[in-house]
Amino acid sequence: MIVFQSDKQRICFFIKGYEYLDSEDPYDKNWLIVQIQVKKGCRNFSVEEPMLQTSELFSLKKWFLSPSHRLEFLEPTVVFLKSRIKPDVWAFELVFSEATACGGALDLDLEKDGYHFKMMVDDVAFELAAKQIGELISRWPMRL
Repeated sequence: MIVFQSDKQRICFFIKGYEYLDSEDPYDKNWLIVQIQVKKGCRNFSVEEPMLQTSELFSLKKWFLSPSHRLEFLEPTVVFLKSRIKPDVWAFELVFSEATACGGALDLDLEKDGYHFKMMVDDVAFELAAKQIGELISRWPMRL
């Protein structure tokens, strides 16, 4: 589990497991079911979908440690964005697709909030997230 938290917002990222437990297809057997929960004030959003391939965990880990600003995945459920605000602080943002947001357990004012969830995150939090993703890679390896 990866958690980013501030006074008014919390973003949690879980891997629930492989989508297809017994698949022989090399592509299908490496889909991961991911749950992302966002709490913004008293509002909540949660989505659980097969949105990542096991190989994309490596890209996510690398992204948290790199200066890259945008990370997209094969399944267009969510986009990860970041921009440097101060020498050790980033604006971290999740942007969900409209279909995902409308299909999820949505408790947000779409006129006001849209599908963007933004919070300030420091370098230490990104380094911890990269370490935690390394643990997820060990727990949910690519199946050959």
